[in-house]
Amino acid sequence: MEGKNNTLSMVLAGLSGQGLIMFTRILATATLDTDYMVRTYDVLGTAHRGTLCFTHIRISERWNITPIIGAGEADLLVGFEPLEALRVGAYYLKNDGYAIINSKKIIPIYASIGKDFFSEKPRPKGYPPLEEIFAYFRDIGCEVISFNATEIAERLGHYTMTNMVLLGASLATNKIPVSPESVEQVINKLAPVGTAERNIKALRTGMEVYKQEVEKVKK
Repeated sequence: MEGKNNTLSMVLAGLSGQGLIMFTRILATATLDTDYMVRTYDVLGTAHRGTLCFTHIRISERWNITPIIGAGEADLLVGFEPLEALRVGAYYLKNDGYAIINSKKIIPIYASIGKDFFSEKPRPKGYPPLEEIFAYFRDIGCEVISFNATEIAERLGHYTMTNMVLLGASLATNKIPVSPESVEQVINKLAPVGTAERNIKALRTGMEVYKQEVEKVKK
């Protein structure tokens, strides 16, 4: 397993309502069936959909690990929204880390009105070009794989399966010591009634799309 001291440190970054918590719950539950220890830590938005949300996930051979990831210590970033991936990843992702980013943009409130609710200082309006966001990570030595996971989820039935598409992509990196079969078993248990089959399809599709995107980068 990659990661410092045989510990994989993952950060999920997105907006409230995008399914980060379910992603975390499914992966953590599947990890419990392995020989690894798992710890998670959630930072939720301000009780409103569309506000910043991020999660720490740490999987380790050691039992005495903290759930908190320090600055510049994340091995893997999963971005549910590009600008929030930049906002969180710039702080947590290590310089030679790995990023999987959903390219579907959702304009945050602070970007549209030029004000951050957590600070009195004005913020610039607008949304940077996606390529500038991806270039930031590449410039600090990170590998970046990006695709429109939301569009894929919509084609499969509903945008809410974006989280399962991204979970599938994350598993396909082979950086997470959990088998897809174990994750599928957990989806069968935890998915809302009647949705397990399509969520598993989204997971498998995410794995395939990730592999296709990796091949494109190699070319």
